[in-house]
Amino acid sequence: MLAIEGAVAAIMERSSEGVSGNIEDNIRAHGALTSLTVCLVTGAAALITGALARHDLSARRERYTRQAAGRTHTLTSIAKGVAIPALVLAVLAGIAYLVGSGEW
Repeated sequence: MLAIEGAVAAIMERSSEGVSGNIEDNIRAHGALTSLTVCLVTGAAALITGALARHDLSARRERYTRQAAGRTHTLTSIAKGVAIPALVLAVLAGIAYLVGSGEW
């Protein structure tokens, strides 16, 4: 959300500058690229951690109670449900930035 807010603010500033502005300067000033990078890293880390937790759960079933296994599946499903859309949005925003920065 911070990356999107920063990108929108940068685009709004750039549109008011006319022909002489540079979108890359506006994006850096609002920190949208940093937020985008953090979003990508956090989403990837959540997916990796969830995959490791599920792997450990399936490999060592005898160590976990039924309740702990159910909660682990619930938490990893929630993490996956949040991380995948965040990664998709971050990738799309990154592509839009790379494609659009040359035009603006």
